[in-house]
Amino acid sequence: MVKFSDTLNRWAHYISGAILLFLMFLTATDVLLNQMFKIRVSGYYELTEVLLIVLVFFAMGYTQQHQGHVSIEFVYERMPLIVKKIFYIIARLVQLLAVCLMTWRLYVYGQRLFAGNYITAVLDFPLGIAAMLGTAGLALFALAVLADLVSMREFKALEDEGCLQNK
Repeated sequence: MVKFSDTLNRWAHYISGAILLFLMFLTATDVLLNQMFKIRVSGYYELTEVLLIVLVFFAMGYTQQHQGHVSIEFVYERMPLIVKKIFYIIARLVQLLAVCLMTWRLYVYGQRLFAGNYITAVLDFPLGIAAMLGTAGLALFALAVLADLVSMREFKALEDEGCLQNK
């Protein structure tokens, strides 16, 4: 399951990177056209908003996979190993519950957007698609949290480096 999660989240990360690159060129194009010819790219703001949803949510699982989220460690580092592992498990369970709830609620919200035929003003892009893509990104994030919980990846990496001592 860990390898499956890592592979899916790596591909989601590649998609996020491609979106970021596209947004960079889109922004540069919009600025240059506006400065040189006073022409704006039609639907620029809407496209940026929708693509940022995908970019952020698709990158969350990869960030989790590489322990890139913000954490507060000044108390945690001084705990005995067994207490660290207990806190790690509790934290991952709470995180998994929160991410699953967010995924469910975003899915329900996306269904409402589809049912109401909500679209963007300029591009007529269905907002339900953006919500469902966000849901997919959150589901990948939940999978990464579950893989971390099952594998205890953080502790295995530290044990391999010889950093863990049972204090």
